[in-house]
Amino acid sequence: MHKRLNTILAGALLAATASGLLAAGVARADEPETRPETQVFITEETPAPLPADIEPLFAGIYINGRESEAAIIYRKDNEYWIPFELFLDESGLDADENTEAGITYPTTIGIITFDHSRLRTLENTACISFSDLKESFRVQATFDLSLYAAVIQIPWSPGRPDSTTRRKSLIEPDISAPRNALTYIGIETDLLLDTREELQKDLLVETAGRLGPGVWDIRLEGDPEEEMTPTRYHWTVFNRNAAARAGTGSTEIYSLLENENFTGIQFGWNNRTILNQLDFERYTDSDGFLSMDRNQLRTIEGDGPPAGIAELRLDGEIVARQRISLDGRFLFRNVRIGTDLRKTEVYLYELSLREPPVTVLNFTQSVQSRSLPGGELLFRGGIGSVGNLLDDENSDETHYLAFTHLQYGLHRRLTVEAALQYTTDSNDPDKLIGTVLSLGDSWAAAIYGAEVNGRYGGDLRLEGNGERWSFAYWGNRYQERFRSEAAPEEENHALRISTSPWNSLNVNLFGSHEQENGRLMNRYLLPGAYWRVSRFLQLSATPNSDKEYRYEADLRLSSRSDLRLGYQDRILDSEYYHDLADNLSLVVQNSYALRTSDSVTSMFVDWAPGNTGYNRVRLGSSYSDNQFGYSAMWSRYVNTGLRFALQYSYNMNNASYLQTEEFDGLFDTDTLPQEFIGFTLSWDLGRSQSGFYPINRTAISHTRGAITGSLDIENPGTVSSSDLNDVRILLNGRQLRQQQISGSFFLGNLRPGVYRLSVDPENLPLELNVEQEQLLVEVVSGAVSEVRIPLFTQYGIAGRITGSDGNGLDNAAVHITDQESKLVTRARTNLFGYFRADNLRPGTYNAVLPATGQQQEFTITDDYLFGVDFTVQLPSSPPEPEGPESVR
Repeated sequence: MHKRLNTILAGALLAATASGLLAAGVARADEPETRPETQVFITEETPAPLPADIEPLFAGIYINGRESEAAIIYRKDNEYWIPFELFLDESGLDADENTEAGITYPTTIGIITFDHSRLRTLENTACISFSDLKESFRVQATFDLSLYAAVIQIPWSPGRPDSTTRRKSLIEPDISAPRNALTYIGIETDLLLDTREELQKDLLVETAGRLGPGVWDIRLEGDPEEEMTPTRYHWTVFNRNAAARAGTGSTEIYSLLENENFTGIQFGWNNRTILNQLDFERYTDSDGFLSMDRNQLRTIEGDGPPAGIAELRLDGEIVARQRISLDGRFLFRNVRIGTDLRKTEVYLYELSLREPPVTVLNFTQSVQSRSLPGGELLFRGGIGSVGNLLDDENSDETHYLAFTHLQYGLHRRLTVEAALQYTTDSNDPDKLIGTVLSLGDSWAAAIYGAEVNGRYGGDLRLEGNGERWSFAYWGNRYQERFRSEAAPEEENHALRISTSPWNSLNVNLFGSHEQENGRLMNRYLLPGAYWRVSRFLQLSATPNSDKEYRYEADLRLSSRSDLRLGYQDRILDSEYYHDLADNLSLVVQNSYALRTSDSVTSMFVDWAPGNTGYNRVRLGSSYSDNQFGYSAMWSRYVNTGLRFALQYSYNMNNASYLQTEEFDGLFDTDTLPQEFIGFTLSWDLGRSQSGFYPINRTAISHTRGAITGSLDIENPGTVSSSDLNDVRILLNGRQLRQQQISGSFFLGNLRPGVYRLSVDPENLPLELNVEQEQLLVEVVSGAVSEVRIPLFTQYGIAGRITGSDGNGLDNAAVHITDQESKLVTRARTNLFGYFRADNLRPGTYNAVLPATGQQQEFTITDDYLFGVDFTVQLPSSPPEPEGPESVR
C-alpha cells in the first residue's frame, strides 16, 4: 500500500512541477521581451576616493514598505546620505522650474523647492542627506539595523497626473548569462586508510542548474562502491512576493515543535517581498526553504578573509579554530545552541593569530531574529511524505505531513505568529502561538506556547542591551509526554547578566535552574570576569554548566610570541605560540593532570610556502606515557575550485592542539585509528558552452549567481600566471571578496543584474595591459557567467637623437612602425633629445625619423629596450664674409 501511495505522491509532484513550468512558460510568453531577472548595477565612472570619516554601506532600500534595489549609501556618525537620482527615480518626482531659491518639484501636497547646492558628491554621485529629505521634502528616512536597509516613508505623490516613475533603460550586456540545464558539478571525496583495517570511503556529489523559470539542485552521498543516496533534491521558483519548491525539505517552525523532514511541495508568500526569507546563504545542517530563525541551527558559519583563521569563542573561551576556505567561508559544526545564553563570537584573522583580529562576529542569540517590520505578513506551508522518498532505508510504513505557518508585524515593535503541523501518525495537529515584543530601545521579549502530543509547553525570553551592560533570560516549561510518550516534565531557566564598569573589565553573572519531574537536576548562580590588565596580559574566570571554573591567563611575550595558561578540573594546560617568520609558526602545548600526574606534550609547525594561504604544510609530534607520535599534513588550493589535503598520523590520538578545519575537519577525530593515511579532495566545476571551469559552488543558489573567468596572458614574456595572484577584479569599480589563483577568479553570491567588470590596475604587473577597460556582464540566479579577459605583455623603447655636434635635438618626431610599415605609435624628444615609446608588444619594429628618413630596426622580446639612438647630420654653417665688416 505504501508503495502505491509513494507512486501517487511522486506523480503529483511531477504534475505540479510540470504545471508550474507550463504556467511560467505561458506567463513568460505573454511578457514583453525583457529580462525579468535583470537589474542594472552600472555606475558611469570610477568612483573618487571617499573621505576617511565616511563609510559606504551596501544596503537595502524600502520605499513606503516596498523593497527597491539594494544600493550604496553613505554614513558619517549618525547621518546618512542616499543617491539623489535614486530618490527621484523611486518617488517619481520631476523637476519643474529653476528659481533663485532652488529647483521646484510639484507634489500632491504642494510645490517643494530644493537648493541643489546642499547635495554632497560622494564617489562621483550626488547624494542627499536624511536630514534634507525630512526638512525639504517632508520625507521620513531612517536606517533599520534589523533589515540593514534605508527605510523611507513618502507622504505625497508626484503632482502631475501623468507622472510615472522613470524607468531605467535596459542595458545590453557584453556577456549574457547562460541558461544552462547544468550549471555545476561539485565532488568531495574522503579516503581513510587504516594500516590495520580496510579503506574507508565517502563521496559527496552536488549538481545544479536551471530548468524553465526555476533552479534545481541535487545532493548524493555515500560509499561509491555500495550506494549513493540522493539526500536532498529541489526545484525552486519565485517572484517578488511568492516562492515555491518541490522536493525534500524540513518544517523548521520553532524549537517547541519537532522539526520534520519530508518530501513534497512548499510555498511561501510575503505581502512586501519574499526575498528577505528566501535569499539566505546555504547552511549545511538545514534543508529549510525559507529562513525564519537562524538561531535554531547547530552550525555557525559565515564569511571571513580567504585562507585566514576563524576562532570560535564561547563566553571568551576559545573552543575551536579552523582555516577559512579560499571562498571566504568558515563553518563550525555541532555547536550546542539550545536554551543557551552564552556569548558566542567568531574572531577572524587575516593570516596569523599574532595579528589583531580583522573583525569579531557576534552570533549570540537574540529574540529580535523572529520579528517583522510593521505591516509585513509572511505565510508559508507545505505538504508531503515524511522522510526522503528516494532513501531505501526509510520505514516500510509511510506517513504524511502538512503544515502552515503565519507571521505578521502588527507594529514595528510587535510581531505575532501561529503555526499548525500535522502528521498522519498523530491524533491531533501540533499547534504554536507566540509573539515578539520590543520594549523601548533597550529591551525585547518573546513568549511562545505550543501543544504537542496533547500536552503543553512554553518559552519565555527577555533580553536587554545597553552601552555597558546586557541582560538575557530564557525559561521554558514542558508537561510530561510533551514531545513523546517517554518525555519527562521539564522546567529550565537560564540567566546571563554582563556589565563593564570600564573598558578593560567585564563582569558576568551566570545562572541556571534545571528540573525534571519535580526533581532538581542542576542549579547555580555563579560570577565570571574578564580583565585586560594591560595590552600584554588578560585574565579570565568563567564557570561551565557543571559549576566548574576555568581560569585562564593570556600573555603577550613579544611581538611574535604568545603564552596561554589555563586551569580547570585539576588539569593545568599551556599553549605557546611563536611566529618564526611571516610564513612559519610554532605551537607547543602541554596538559598536566594533577590527580594522576599524567602529561601530554604536543608540538606543531605550520608553514605557508610562498607566504600565501593557498599552500600549507604542518608537521606535528606528541609525547605521552613514554610514547611518541608523529603527523605530517599538506593542504593546497590548486585553483579556484580544486583543493586537496593529505595527512599521515601515527599515535597522535592524545595530541590536543586546536587543529584547523583543513585537516581535523576531514575525519571524525574521536574515532581515528592509531596509524592512518587520509586524503580528501574537493573539486567544483562550472559548465559553459566552451567546457568546464573552476568555481565555488557554495556561492551559487536559487537566488544568487556568480561570475567566473580568467586573466589570460596572450603573448610570451617574463610574466607568468603566478604573477597575477594579487590582481583584483572590480565590480562597478569596487573590490569584493573573491577567489583568485594564478589568474583564475571567481565572484559569487551576486544578485541578478548587469555588472560592470574591470581589472584593478594597482597590482597588475607593469608589463601587462588590458585591451578592453571594462565588460558589462549579466548575472542570473542559479547560473555562472564566464568571462575571459586577455592580457598582453607590452614593453617600450627609449633612445636619444643628437646632432653631429653631439647635442640633443629638442622636439624631434619619432614614428614607430610595424613590419608592414603601418604606424603603431609616435613620440617626440624632450629638451635634451631623449624619447620613449610605450605599449609595444613583443615583435619587430622600425623607429623612423620622418624629418630625415632615417630608420632603425629593433626587436622586443621580453623586456624594455634602451639605446635606440640616432645621430642627425646638421647642415654646415655658411662662411663668414671677409673684410672690415667682419670685424666686430
